[in-house]
Amino acid sequence: MWLGPARAGALGVLRTAPLLPCRTFSARAFVGAPRVPSPYRQFSWTRNLAARIPPGSRHPKDGTPELEKLSETVREQAQAEQAEELGTFYETVARPGVTRQVLWFVGFSAFAFSTAAWLTERSTNYWVDTIRYGSSWVAVTNLNLRIKQQQALVEKLRGYHRSIHSFLSAFPITVRANVSKLFVTIFQPIADASAPKKAVWKVVAATSVVFILQNIPRFQPFMRKYFVHSALSGMSITMLTSTFAHAEIIHFLVNMFALEGFGSSTAVHFMKHADLDEVHGLFEASPFWHFVAFFCVAGAFSSLTQHVVQVKVTYPRLIRQYAAALARQAATAASAVGRTKTWADAVQRATPTRRRWFPRPTPIEKPPVSEVQVLQGKLKRALLPSLGASGAVYSCLVITALAFPNAEVALFFPPGFSMNIQTGVAGAILFDLTGIVLGWSFMAHWAHLGGALFGYLYYYYGPDLWRDLRREVHAMALRSQGDGPVKRLA
Repeated sequence: MWLGPARAGALGVLRTAPLLPCRTFSARAFVGAPRVPSPYRQFSWTRNLAARIPPGSRHPKDGTPELEKLSETVREQAQAEQAEELGTFYETVARPGVTRQVLWFVGFSAFAFSTAAWLTERSTNYWVDTIRYGSSWVAVTNLNLRIKQQQALVEKLRGYHRSIHSFLSAFPITVRANVSKLFVTIFQPIADASAPKKAVWKVVAATSVVFILQNIPRFQPFMRKYFVHSALSGMSITMLTSTFAHAEIIHFLVNMFALEGFGSSTAVHFMKHADLDEVHGLFEASPFWHFVAFFCVAGAFSSLTQHVVQVKVTYPRLIRQYAAALARQAATAASAVGRTKTWADAVQRATPTRRRWFPRPTPIEKPPVSEVQVLQGKLKRALLPSLGASGAVYSCLVITALAFPNAEVALFFPPGFSMNIQTGVAGAILFDLTGIVLGWSFMAHWAHLGGALFGYLYYYYGPDLWRDLRREVHAMALRSQGDGPVKRLA
């Protein structure tokens, strides 16, 4: 999972809770200050600077009490206005929720696995009928179902090859030979691939299509809105669609390379569990739909994990820190307002002079905003939109490590170095925990951990739930064929 500030657009905090720096109370404070009655003439703009000062205020002994009262009034008014503004900010700031996303995930998970079980039943029945009515001497087993599918694919590819060769009959023999060689080079690995490999390659192909659409300018506004998940958007469907989107070419290639390896091992694990149910008469022609449902739900769960942590932990904590920083900044600004000790100083600070040859008024010292700026940056980084299939890849990685504990994995760097897969999983989880503790924001570490948790839970409970769901769907299919009450499979 990748945090993409550039591709996500302005989906940060500034849209729902404007994080504007605190205003300085210079002219604004004195405009609303109570007017002190004075018998003296109004201020006039003359060259004599002393003429601008009321006579009663030229001596501190006569004007100090009145000026102190004015300064105190201005300070209290500024503090009260800013306190009211800060209270309104903290109370009315946008607070994203998680209820809608959690309910959507539960409903989507039930729909995804139910649909996958139905499609698997439909596909299996088709190939079972093909074997029974086409080759009566071939026993119906999961292995023979997969062999029959591969034979049908090879025949289909041969038909395509003959059609292309016939279409190019008018071209020179060299052209026909080169096109034929290219066709065989591309489609021969597909014909030879196992069922788990083909299932994963189809998911990789779908993800590739999404990545291509992301880089077409005409589709980019739509892809940024519906294929990037932001905790502040209020959308739920993006928890799924963002699994198929990627920020850049390196991000895409690394995830697809890992998915091709660990996803194939996960599909093999699913296929082995399906073969165990064969003795009970529950056949499964292909693990494709099972893997698709697992991949989509795993990606949605990893996005949900990132969403919950952002909304319930990161966002409230940073908002409290930001409100406290604004309060400290407001106190500093109000204190700076009350530093005017004389009418001359007040007028000089509140109203700019019209005479260019006069000295420029000394501005009020601005309160330090470094703390506020730092928190603004943390808010933006903490709520960056996320996208990528790495959460689902983590689920496949954990299942592979648990199903094949003696497997070895090789690293990109240093090249040629390999380690036990369980050691690699432990290192990856430790890396994400370190990123959470140190506050790294270039990866969605919580999404990775959510994907790892989903893979762990699905390894121990997923196959049994899938078998029970398949049995229910199989019983419903038999009842719909008019066979009457169906005995429950053991």
